[in-house]
Amino acid sequence: MFIKVLFLKLPKPKRTSIFQSTRLVLACGVLGVGLTFLVQHLLSIRSSRAYINGDIVYIRAPIAGNLQLNNQYVPGEWIESNTVLGQVSNPRANTLILRREELKTQLSVAQKSLLSLNNQASTYEKILNKLDGKIHRYDQQLTQQKLLQNQQQKLELAQTQRDINQSYAELSQQKEAAAIAEKEAQRYQKLAQEQVVSASQAEKLKSVAKQLQENVNKATESYQQSVQQLQINEANLSSVQINFMLRVGDTENRQQQLLIHQQDLAKELIGIQQKKISTDGEIQAIKTELNKIEKQLKIDSLAAIKPAFPGPIWSIKSRSHEYLEANEVILAMVNCRNRWVEALVSEQSAAQLSPGMAVQIKLLGETQQRWRGEILAIRAGVGRMSAGEDVVGLLKDLPQRQVALRIGVEWTEPTNSQEFCFVGRSAEVVIPRFGKKN
Repeated sequence: MFIKVLFLKLPKPKRTSIFQSTRLVLACGVLGVGLTFLVQHLLSIRSSRAYINGDIVYIRAPIAGNLQLNNQYVPGEWIESNTVLGQVSNPRANTLILRREELKTQLSVAQKSLLSLNNQASTYEKILNKLDGKIHRYDQQLTQQKLLQNQQQKLELAQTQRDINQSYAELSQQKEAAAIAEKEAQRYQKLAQEQVVSASQAEKLKSVAKQLQENVNKATESYQQSVQQLQINEANLSSVQINFMLRVGDTENRQQQLLIHQQDLAKELIGIQQKKISTDGEIQAIKTELNKIEKQLKIDSLAAIKPAFPGPIWSIKSRSHEYLEANEVILAMVNCRNRWVEALVSEQSAAQLSPGMAVQIKLLGETQQRWRGEILAIRAGVGRMSAGEDVVGLLKDLPQRQVALRIGVEWTEPTNSQEFCFVGRSAEVVIPRFGKKN
């Protein structure tokens, strides 16, 4: 009852005052919103459009061959750096392996042939050295034989001449003594006839003269024998000389045969050395080709596919079991380490902007996701700008009279975001008009 009494005592508000209060509140609200909007646009510059951009890196086939991926990768899947995604195998590797084995066989045969040629050359060189020694000994033998021949001829002729001279001297002495004895016997014969001396003395002297005459005859006979011996010795010397000449000729023939044999061996040795040079060149050519094949097998036979940085897969261009040419794209990845914001603002605000100015970035649709950044570059307006090929790219439907800003961002979220590190997402960039450079 008390409560009812109180309410009954309170005055009732008029209907017109309620409407007036409502209009006042609405007017204040509209005025507040307008003032806020006005302040924001006077104190800051806002982007008409902005989006997060980043490098799109293409993972290409290192070699030509068949692709084999380790998993069924999908766009948005996060890949750590140096993760082996698969491999490319070159079908030509089997051909190269067969060629390598063939070359190894050829190399073995050529090396054995070269070893055999080296042994033959060594044997020929030893034989030629022995022949040189024999030919040199034959030269010495010929010189000695000719010297002995001359010496023996001179000695035998000198000895025979001495014998003749001695026989001639003895003959002369005997003739002289016989002549004297003959004269003395004749004188005593006359004296015996005149009876000056006895007949016995005359006969004695006559007997002495006769004896001396016999000595002369003997000396003459000895001299004749010496002369005959000289003729015999001369004939013997001619025979000995002929014999020596035959020996010398035989030695010279043998030496000539050795020289001919030496020349033949030298020609064969030259042929062997030429074969050695040819075989060695063949071995070097085989080794060179083997080295090329080994390098090709190391490089072109099997190549692993792995990224050099972590990030999400942007797109997949090739699948397993496809044949790829060298440098053909396998997949594309977002390089989350190199991201920035592309923003468009009115050209009227360009004069108030400069590189280094601090900005605020807000991810649209995510009221809590904000970053700080700074202007890196101010580029030309619509129709005077082009985007790089290895980035997400600028918007195609750009409004007119806009200036493009490149914004560097201080990223705070983890780089392993599954949303492509926000690349391609829209954002809003707020630039304080009186902001300072970072």
